[in-house]
Amino acid sequence: MAVKSLSRKQRRRRKVLMYIGIFFAVVAVLYLIYGPLLKIKTVEIHGARHTTIADVQNDAFADIDGYRYLVVPNDHIFFYTKGKMKDQILKTYPSVETIDMHLDIHRVLHIDIKDRKPLGVWCSTECYFYDTAGVIFKKSFVYTGALFTAWSKSPDVAVNFLDTITCEGLCTDQRFIDFLRKHSIEKVTMFDEMMEMQSSAGYVIKAGFEASTTLSHIEEIDQNKPGFLETLEYVDVRFPNKVYYKERL
Repeated sequence: MAVKSLSRKQRRRRKVLMYIGIFFAVVAVLYLIYGPLLKIKTVEIHGARHTTIADVQNDAFADIDGYRYLVVPNDHIFFYTKGKMKDQILKTYPSVETIDMHLDIHRVLHIDIKDRKPLGVWCSTECYFYDTAGVIFKKSFVYTGALFTAWSKSPDVAVNFLDTITCEGLCTDQRFIDFLRKHSIEKVTMFDEMMEMQSSAGYVIKAGFEASTTLSHIEEIDQNKPGFLETLEYVDVRFPNKVYYKERL
């Protein structure tokens, strides 16, 4: 059986159709890469308590607005740099402990942040939040929570975010935490040989770094003279067998 060869016109028509097919295939691929169909619509931040949501969101938008290798869009649902974004957020925001990212079916990028949980505040010339691992992660202007009472760093040593400070003694003793809450301690300032605890009731407790002495003296005052502390400018309980105080005028 003889095979009929294609005429020149037919071959030309096939070639034209092939070029048209390639053209539309390229257009389709370019549309899928650069068109809006598969682009990330927006970014939402969840779970942040100590990290500024707007800042993280702005950084995320800045990242997905860019290109890799000048041609690969970062805002594509298949090409966005998840690992790089995670690393950048962790590096930029010390308050973030862990981070998770996922896209939903509506092409919304969700960034789930778990912030470091503040255990207390370490103060020298400035105050900083630290977490359960002793990691400094954020400046604090209002005292909240518990307090390490002895440190591996002297108060005049400069600290940086993500520095770790080590408790040498009473770290999370519930008796001491209850004391801080009961007396509404809102700010603690540490000096070379003492610390001052400012109560929201208006008085200052001057104490040493040995917590049991502080607790014993204050508990004795509360028991024998209820309400007496509220009448004072300060009470000094640094010494084992003596208590000094100054009444408010």
